[in-house]
Amino acid sequence: MTPTVSSLRESLEAVADSSIAPEMERYMRNRAPYLGIKTPVRRKTAGPWIKSILADPGAVRPLIDELWDQPEREFQYVGQDLLAKAEKHLDESDLPWLVSLVNTKSWWDTVDALAAIIGGVALDRPPMWETIDTWANSTGKVGDDEPAMWLARCAILQQLRYKERTEEAVLFDRCLRRVQDKEFFIRKAIGWSLRQYARTSPESVRVFVAANRHEMSPLSIREATKHL
Repeated sequence: MTPTVSSLRESLEAVADSSIAPEMERYMRNRAPYLGIKTPVRRKTAGPWIKSILADPGAVRPLIDELWDQPEREFQYVGQDLLAKAEKHLDESDLPWLVSLVNTKSWWDTVDALAAIIGGVALDRPPMWETIDTWANSTGKVGDDEPAMWLARCAILQQLRYKERTEEAVLFDRCLRRVQDKEFFIRKAIGWSLRQYARTSPESVRVFVAANRHEMSPLSIREATKHL
């Protein structure tokens, strides 16, 4: 462990509450061990550390890799917070690396944060859209081919923060390609992406759901229409 990450570990361990770690682990289906640090405490503690790292953008990538290597889940959370702050320094050349993060220790808590970051980097970079679009065809389920499934979720969630800049046809096409998928995390992603876009264009989402209701899962419909 490098001294930089070692110093972060010391800070996090100092504020950890081991009594809440088992509950956090159960909530995440025991995918990883936890130190026992709630989000506000973690962000307050790691904030100065993240700020110091951002002073040297070249140090971000190797440090995030090291954070991903740590066993406790809080280190991946600090890594995604750091990555979100460094998003402006990323471009299409970083996509393979971002994919490697999606495919490592994959679960919705890190994948969704990475999907938002990938979406932010791709916003004004059309070539990235072509690659991300292929992910929408990736099949798999938890316990089977997880990386493929998580990449498909990323493709569906890519435009979650785009608002008025959402490419509606792309969003709807990706949802339709997976509309009959039985995987919970794909069904949830379809509903979530549509629900978010409904904040910008409610009528478009209403028409889409009405036209495809016979194919959509109840979960996707419920999520998509929650605020309509």
